Amino acid sequence: MDLIKKISVIKPEITSYQHHTAILSFLDQNDISDQWVFANYIQLFSIWEENRISFFDFYSTSYIINSCPWIKMQHFSREQLAEKDIATFIIDCINENKYVYLVTECKHISVHNYDHPFPHPLIIFGYDRSRDIFHIADFFNGIFSFQEASFYEIEASYAQYIEDSFWWSGAKVFERTTTSFPNSCSLSHLISIFSDYINSTNNADYKLNYGSDEHHFINDINYKSIGISVYNDIIKNIENNIENNIDNFDFRIIPILTDHKKNILSLITYLCKNEIISSYHLNNFNEVFDNIMKARNLFLKDIITKQYKNKLAIVEHIKKVKNLEYEAMSLLIQDLQKSST
Repeated sequence: MDLIKKISVIKPEITSYQHHTAILSFLDQNDISDQWVFANYIQLFSIWEENRISFFDFYSTSYIINSCPWIKMQHFSREQLAEKDIATFIIDCINENKYVYLVTECKHISVHNYDHPFPHPLIIFGYDRSRDIFHIADFFNGIFSFQEASFYEIEASYAQYIEDSFWWSGAKVFERTTTSFPNSCSLSHLISIFSDYINSTNNADYKLNYGSDEHHFINDINYKSIGISVYNDIIKNIENNIENNIDNFDFRIIPILTDHKKNILSLITYLCKNEIISSYHLNNFNEVFDNIMKARNLFLKDIITKQYKNKLAIVEHIKKVKNLEYEAMSLLIQDLQKSST
């Protein structure tokens, strides 16, 4: 058995939710995987309940974990792991070049620095038996990064996890495969997804593995906004907060929007570099990105100061982003359609 072993991980561009960050951190960076990421992080959706956005995410949401063509996943329940020493189980997985995504009670892990319960999954991608530590990845102080945790901390945090305190439990074990996969950035596929986005529809083939949730997710959630219409929910949520002097706006929404603009800007850069579209599109989408960054910076300032004085300014930037993005995407779709004929 190796004394020290680490499997390669990357820090992905999209870090707003861990179900995205987890799967993306395992991927090799190349044209084919980049195209797959571009295509899966264009569409957005929001769920409106009780006068607020109750959930906001990329359309792929947690289904992305089962949908990546180069990652094979196996889920071990806590019942299946009950007879196993969890540290040994993790080491055995890593020796087989498998990542472990383990739900733990993070307050028992010192680098998390929590003094209250916080059930959450960790990515474990290596070990050092000379120091009895695991190499882990998670959001530490709000930032996705790579840290270390002792064998004892991982064992204690797993043992102290309270059943049903997180939406799933046990361990998901991921293994890279060499599956071939078609180009995700074919012009027809991009046109269909961008058209879905600006028309607030979900007609494209998103190639997602919904499992038993397919009919429910696509057809049964009547209070769901898709694509560019999510901005209406965001604006309404913030304006309700201002009018009623409350704060029930999900702090993850602006970071997800920021990741969304980063991804689209990366896609536009890729398309320009490969001379598929004109470089003027880059200027259009840079302006979109600059404005979402202004909203993000004001939002972070409000969170840090806890004074929340910038809500109206944030709303104005969101409105501007919506208008700029609609214009930029409409022109982009026109050019993509011309290139496809």
